[in-house]
Amino acid sequence: GVDISNLAGAGAGGGLPGSFVAVLHAKLKRGIELVTEAHHLKESIQNSDLVLTGEGCYDATTKTGKVVWEVQKYGEEYNVPVVVICGRKKDTTDDEKGKIFDLLSFFDEESCFKKTKECLSSLIEHNSITFPVLC
Repeated sequence: GVDISNLAGAGAGGGLPGSFVAVLHAKLKRGIELVTEAHHLKESIQNSDLVLTGEGCYDATTKTGKVVWEVQKYGEEYNVPVVVICGRKKDTTDDEKGKIFDLLSFFDEESCFKKTKECLSSLIEHNSITFPVLC
């Protein structure tokens, strides 16, 4: 058999990736790699003036390889400001202030779930003046 006990990502999604490696001899690829290639993400960010991206909950786990974190890193690499709009934020740093906006700081939870589009529109409308923009 194939030992997948130390294979990074093998336990994701209930162990399905590990099963594919063990049984089908599949090769694992990080999700961000697939997204980056399929959507020409680096090129899109490089050719942008500002990037808006989203996350359900922006917290310490976001910085462990989630797509939004990679988008932020690409933005930094290409000197393109990235604004994150999320449902909730926790564990953010002072240097992230003005770059991460969470709906729950502006609206109650019920409104966020039942009137998401309106909440997002309002948040962007009332905060876009503070979004970082290159001069």
